[in-house]
Amino acid sequence: MSVSRTPPKGTKASADDVLHIPRDSDTASDRILSDSDSASNFITSRKLKRKQGDLHLVELRELFDEFSKIQSSKFDALTAAMTQLKEETADMKKSVTFMSQKYDEVLESLVKIQKENSFYKVQVGLLEQRIDFLERKAKSTTFELRNVPQSSTETKENITQVITKVCEVIKQPIQRSDIRDIYRLKTKPNVKNISPIIVELTSTNLKENVIQKAKLFNKSNKENKLNSSHLMIDGPPKPIYISESLTPFAKKLYYLARQHAKKHSFSGCWHSYGKIYLKKRDDLPAIRIDNEDDIIKLSQA
Repeated sequence: MSVSRTPPKGTKASADDVLHIPRDSDTASDRILSDSDSASNFITSRKLKRKQGDLHLVELRELFDEFSKIQSSKFDALTAAMTQLKEETADMKKSVTFMSQKYDEVLESLVKIQKENSFYKVQVGLLEQRIDFLERKAKSTTFELRNVPQSSTETKENITQVITKVCEVIKQPIQRSDIRDIYRLKTKPNVKNISPIIVELTSTNLKENVIQKAKLFNKSNKENKLNSSHLMIDGPPKPIYISESLTPFAKKLYYLARQHAKKHSFSGCWHSYGKIYLKKRDDLPAIRIDNEDDIIKLSQA
């Protein structure tokens, strides 16, 4: 007679329970049917699970293969992009190196040109001074009579009479033989200013005497300085000026010097023997201006 024992609490089910081992209390037919159903169900369950596991594995493999293809494609694209980027970077480096070399060449050429420009600027300045010196020598016997009204029938003879009359007024008489050449400068049709009369004498001393006597006359007659009424010219009196004839270079320099003197309140600006002078105050010595750089230096001082 079999003894049925109760398993202790907390223990796992026995193998007989899992496999449904028949006990003595079961009938033979029940045990046969029970064993047959259990085995059939177990086999069917195992086959179903196996099929489901195989399906999941196939899907996972397909997904993995698809993912691998996508990643491989992306990696290939990234590799191609990196390769292209490297090539472009290499080309860019070559371009930068080439441009750097060209920049150095241009910079070197620029420095060379600047040196040459400075040299040529000095040479041009020296040539201008030489030309001005020659022109001053050519004008050493010439003076200008400015602001004399011009008649419609003016001739060289008429101008000569005007000059001799002016020299009589300032008490420095000259003869016709003392006049080497005389003419009035031509002006543009639209210019309203009266063009000056150029007088070339036979000697430098005579020219300087005429200029000095004109200055003395104006100092002695401050209320009635040299004007058109002294020449018996009809109309309201117009001041007449006598000065040495400047070269084009000296005229430009004289204009710039006057502008500087006016802007900076200098006490005087004049020219003598073709040279330009400035004076900041009456108690200070005169400043000789030989070129435009001298005026620039005064502005920066």
